[in-house]
Amino acid sequence: MSGPIRLAVAGVGNRALPKRPETSNFLGWIPGIAAHPGYELVATQDVSPDARDRLARTGLLGADRIFADLQAMLDAVPCEALLVSTPAEFHAAAIREAVKRGLHLLLEKPLVTDLAEGAALVRDIEAAGKVSLVVQNWRFKDVGRALRRAVASGRLGRVGQVFFRYVRNRENPNYPDYIFAEPYPLLYAMGIHHLDLFRHILGDEIARIDGCSFKPPWSLYASVTGHSLRL
Repeated sequence: MSGPIRLAVAGVGNRALPKRPETSNFLGWIPGIAAHPGYELVATQDVSPDARDRLARTGLLGADRIFADLQAMLDAVPCEALLVSTPAEFHAAAIREAVKRGLHLLLEKPLVTDLAEGAALVRDIEAAGKVSLVVQNWRFKDVGRALRRAVASGRLGRVGQVFFRYVRNRENPNYPDYIFAEPYPLLYAMGIHHLDLFRHILGDEIARIDGCSFKPPWSLYASVTGHSLRL
């Protein structure tokens, strides 16, 4: 492949185009792709008229490159790769459409919301010989790589136990409403990083998880917000 990779985006939500970029050091996928010389932002898709209008106002794409339907976008605009930044429950359908069309994939976390479906989709992607990556993966951070090398080298001896504590205040009333509706927000938003990081560092798979969950009565979240787990 020569020249910039032609990349289309499914989902123009807060990760792709933040509504309040001044509150984060993450500028969003769409502005980042548009500014990167290695990529050509060719089209976007979102079912929300508000999201499409918000993108149109940026001037990053013309109206003829902003679509409501994923299949219509991929039919109309040639591309080599698809960034999936929709809500997680819609990832599987977008992945299947991309695999059918022979596209490479970049996916917001999580891959999908069902383990068996995720495993089947990974097999389909591998059979198609395409590159796929779930972003925000902590195994690519320097500390993750260094720990993996240290464990693999034997310098630490046999690792028999890992104790990890993560505490974060996400009870921010300024967050968008969908944040507080997420099921199991600690696992969904952050635990997904750590569980995969432990697999990567130890070169092992998780065989069983036991534990309990809780939610303080003052929490703004609909679901439980804390977990104590044993893997």
